[in-house]
Order: sequence, then structure tokens, then C-alpha cells
Amino acid sequence: MSTDDDMLQADLRARREALDVSRSFIVQAPAGSGKTELLIQRYLCLLATVEEPEEVIAITFTRKAANEMQARVIDALRRARQGATARAEHEQRTLRAASRILARDEERGWHLSDSPRRMRIMTLDAFCASITRMLPASSGLGGSLTTAADQGMRRLYLDAATATLDWLPGSEPAAAAIRRVLEHLDNSVGAYIEYVAAMLARRDQWLEIVGSGDVGHPERVRAALEANIAHQVRAQLRLVRARFEAIGGVAERRLLRYAGEQLQARRDTTERLCALRDSAWPRAEPADVALWRAIAAMLLKADGDIRSSVNVNNGFPPGDDGQKAAFTEWLGRLQDEPGLADLLNTVQVLPDAAYRDEQWQVLLALFAVLPLAVAELRRLFAENGTTDHVEVARQPAQRSAVRESPANSPCCLITGCSIC
Repeated sequence: MSTDDDMLQADLRARREALDVSRSFIVQAPAGSGKTELLIQRYLCLLATVEEPEEVIAITFTRKAANEMQARVIDALRRARQGATARAEHEQRTLRAASRILARDEERGWHLSDSPRRMRIMTLDAFCASITRMLPASSGLGGSLTTAADQGMRRLYLDAATATLDWLPGSEPAAAAIRRVLEHLDNSVGAYIEYVAAMLARRDQWLEIVGSGDVGHPERVRAALEANIAHQVRAQLRLVRARFEAIGGVAERRLLRYAGEQLQARRDTTERLCALRDSAWPRAEPADVALWRAIAAMLLKADGDIRSSVNVNNGFPPGDDGQKAAFTEWLGRLQDEPGLADLLNTVQVLPDAAYRDEQWQVLLALFAVLPLAVAELRRLFAENGTTDHVEVARQPAQRSAVRESPANSPCCLITGCSIC
């Protein structure tokens, strides 16, 4: 059997397994591969197991996707009722599932054709809004609150971030904190508003750390955050190091070091690649992250893809002893390595695992600014009779146990870290 046949059979098996409603699955596939059809089939299979259709919830991110999915489910039921047939196996599977639901509909008296809204196919924001409507008024979320979405929610975040600037004229610690963050951003008010708004959008990740902004033991908080960053850096470096142990050895490390030595001599600067050793690739430790960044920079083009060629600007001058040809041949092999470019791009943006003292002072200031932004956001929620899904999820009835060292910490603004 050919490789294509093997892949086709594996794909068909995976699609069949995904319809086993006694198990959970993550489906990853490119656009146009039939993911929506598979979701519809699983939704229909789940409907066949419940007493009422409202017991099954299908959640998407956009109204367009939710409407399309509901329309396709209704169309499948209509076609099954009309006795339609299909040639393609996936269409046959959908019709069979729809036929079972028609029988279930008649048995239970669902009347889905007359009441399609009983099928709970909705956006995440609509689901959050349905929860808020069931909460008591004392929760601060119940009643007629609507859940802001998309541009409406972003507008509220931007307005709340802007409102914090009203504190600037005063002499309170809050004003000093805002000035400190602005100074770090070269006094760019636009950048400040964008950053604070972005932090508000993911405040569920940092509110337990920041609290009221009064950091009682800053040295402990700093140590915890730095340990958290170091953990994330190690995890990424372990992945890339394991990959390089499989695709390169002494010869490739020597070629990288050769390029570094040539660049060092040409530029009269210290090049990280000169620190490469014949014995092994760099460690998966924060102390070696700069060397890994240098390796990534040597192998990647500006657009993030693996290089296909090198020249004197990359450390391979004319008249060498075959190093350029050997390195180009290795690059050709690397281009066929799936996911390698993504790994290297991640390495390039990994942060240092320790804050510089200046960075830490800015972060402490940010700790004081963010609670102000949250307060302004809640004021806007109250004035507009709205909320967002983060606020809903943070209510006591919905809140999960707080982690002592959250995996996502508010270091993005200070370090440019992509992990958060």
C-alpha cells in the first residue's frame, strides 16, 4: 500500500473514532478538510444520547460559524426527512446520524424543525451571557447585562486604559506609577493604552498575582515570576535541543562556529556562535538562551523561514574550504523538517529568565496601574449594563482554585516575552 493510501486510511479511522461520544478528542486539520462536517456529525451523535436537545452545547467563536453550523444541521435533518441519498462516505454518515435524530425527535417530542433554537449552537460570548442571565442580582452580573464581544469589548478595554490617565495630574502613588510606565514606553500614550487594554483582555491570568497592586513582599514575587519564566524557557529549549540532537552533530556545530568566527573577525564584535563546542549542543537552560537565539538567527531568514543560501554577510566568505557548500546542504535538509521554523522563531523571542533592576521597577509600577484599569473597566461595565466572559468566569460560583505560580505572568509589557 502506498504512503498516500496509508494516510487516507489513517484519516478515515481518525474521523470514525472522533464520533465515539464516550471519549473526548482534539481535531487538528487544515482549512477545507471537513472539520465542520465532522463537528456536525459528532453533534448529531451526541443528540442521540440525551433526553432533551438543550443538554448538548456546541460553542464557536463567531456568530457566522455558529449560524453556519446550525444551518447545516437543519439541512441534514431536512435531507434525511426527504429520504435523500449521498455517494460520498462522509455525507452518508451525516445522513445516517440525522435519520437517528429524526427518530429521537419523534420519540421525545422535540419538534426541532419548528424550534431549531432548542439546538444550543452558539458563540462563547452568547454562552457567557446565558450564564449571567441566570445569576442573582447580588452577584453583580445577573439580570439584563449583555456580554460585550469583539470590537465592542475592545472599545471598553481601550476606554478603561485611557481613563487611568486621569490620575496623572495628582501626586498619589498611582500617578507616579503611571508616569513610570509611560517613561518606559518613551512617553507614547498610544502604546500605553494599547498595552494596558491588551492586559485587561487577559486579566484572568494575572489578577491573582497583582491583587490590589500593593506588593507586600516584592522580592518573593520577583523570585516567583523569574522562576516561572525560567520554567517556560527550559520547556521550549528542551524541545529545540532534542530536535537538533536528531538533525545535527559535530560537523554542523563546527559550521555554525565557523560562521561566528568569520563574522567576529569581520565586524570586530563578540559573536555568540563562537561559544559553540564540538561536544554537544547548548544546554536547555536559561543561561544558554542567548546562544540558542544566535543559532536561530543564523538559520532563519527575516520572514521566519529556514534559509536556503548564505553569503559573506552570514559568515561564509568566498574562497573557503567547502564550509559554505556544506552549510547550504544542511539548510536544504532543515527545510524539510516539519515545524522546525516555528521552533526557531519561538527561540528568537524567548526572554532572559531574570529581570534587570530597571525592568523590575517598571513591573512594580505596572502592578499598581493594572488594578486601576480593572476598576475603570468595572465602572464602564456598570454604566453600560454590560460585562465580558472574563468577568463572568471570575465570579465566585465559577472560579477555579487559584494556582500559586500561574503559568502566565504579566511580564509581556516589560520583557517582550511571547510566552505570556
